[in-house]
Amino acid sequence: MKTITYGTDSIVKGSKENRPFVSVSSKHGTFAFSKSLTALLDLENNKIVFKQDKEHPKNWYLQVDNTQQGLKARIKQYARIIQNVHIARVLYDSTGLDIKYRYKIPITPKMIDGMYALIIDESIPRPEPTGTKRKYIYHK
Repeated sequence: MKTITYGTDSIVKGSKENRPFVSVSSKHGTFAFSKSLTALLDLENNKIVFKQDKEHPKNWYLQVDNTQQGLKARIKQYARIIQNVHIARVLYDSTGLDIKYRYKIPITPKMIDGMYALIIDESIPRPEPTGTKRKYIYHK
């Protein structure tokens, strides 16, 4: 008899929940990295740079770069983030994304010439927050 074993190693990876992505806001210049992308790039220990293709300005990439040029992701609430308004606005301008929205942009899980590509065509727009602030209650 031949059997097929289903266990933890047979779980389908690559579902939308496990797919690496970066959430981008041009208003605040915030790049928030998903847990799977944080693990893929090892953002706890590495710095990254954003790269744009000169010949095809809509093509953007992420690359690990631990030199002085690299940007260090910091922890804010529950995500690793980089905040840079200039990069976010250049990304929005060159790709034609609507500035009124935050975008959840998927990332290719495989490297292309040592870089990970941002898949702009599959980005998911979400409205920017209206500016209302949450009130946090701190317990003693």
